[in-house]
Amino acid sequence: MKVLFFICVVIFPFIQSYSQDVIKMEKSGGIYLIPCKVNGLPLKFIFDTGASDVSISLTEALFMLKNGYLKESDIRGTVYYSIANGEIAEGTKINIQKIEVGKQSLYNVEASIVHSTEAPLLFGQSAMERFGKFTMDYSNSNLIIGSSPNTSSNTTNSSTIKSVKIGTQTWMTENLNVDRFRNGDLIAEVKTHEEWVKAGEQEKPAWCYYANDQNNGTKYGKQYNWYAVKDPRGLAPDGWHIPSLKELQSLESYLGSDSGKKLKTKQGWAANGNGFDQYGFSGLPGGWRAYNDGNFSDKGESAIWWSSTFGMGPCYLKLSYYSEKVKVGCDSGGGAGFSVRCIKD
Repeated sequence: MKVLFFICVVIFPFIQSYSQDVIKMEKSGGIYLIPCKVNGLPLKFIFDTGASDVSISLTEALFMLKNGYLKESDIRGTVYYSIANGEIAEGTKINIQKIEVGKQSLYNVEASIVHSTEAPLLFGQSAMERFGKFTMDYSNSNLIIGSSPNTSSNTTNSSTIKSVKIGTQTWMTENLNVDRFRNGDLIAEVKTHEEWVKAGEQEKPAWCYYANDQNNGTKYGKQYNWYAVKDPRGLAPDGWHIPSLKELQSLESYLGSDSGKKLKTKQGWAANGNGFDQYGFSGLPGGWRAYNDGNFSDKGESAIWWSSTFGMGPCYLKLSYYSEKVKVGCDSGGGAGFSVRCIKD
């Protein structure tokens, strides 16, 4: 069997952490198998210190596509890797929405499909290190992962949620970019204008990329209607929540003068609308999607984030290129597509 050394990158923007999670491994032929769930599908990965990250074979990939565990939109393109004899082989890069290992959950994981039906499923050491602290108890075939109760999992590396403190509040520094609720249920991606309007009229949770362009998702995250925000299955990752109107008002009050400029990025805004990003909030102008016709508007000119509160309508926080202040309002339609920025519990 050829040994594979992957050069693809695995990114874990959201990780749900528990302390001292013990997973029983299976030993087979001198290798250790880690039981996982990939988008809900039970699989067993080889813990391989020689592999850099995560890979699956063509066999698993085809099964997952056929049975709904992998979507065509999760297929991201071509990746190249070298095999033991130095040859360059071609694979396919994919996005795995969720990998569960014990009580640990990794979201939006970039991985690769090896173009062979007999390739092993590999969970490399560098990927495992994204959990933070972990130990291998070989005598009992146990994998122990997770931080101790006194160790914060909210550090500023790729394996945890990046955040900043503004007054007494702790905010994410990136917009939410998940397509599943906290319990693992999928949220519908809605592309066409007609279907977007229909989802709002029927009060069904939905998300989209601005202009249906995945590149916008990489920069600005996803846009969600308010019915995804208020869904009881939970849109925010564990330990976080969608801010209430009161929390938005507290933020506005704390920021004081030039409130908008303090949240805006230093570049990327139209005209003279850039801010100075005083706290590292990194407010980017991702635009929004209308509830009544499904049109996209104001990329480069505005940023709007949902609140969990309903007033005269669903409440929100807005930044505009022409204003130095934030706007907190409650007059939007629930079918609109806004960004989501979470606040720590």
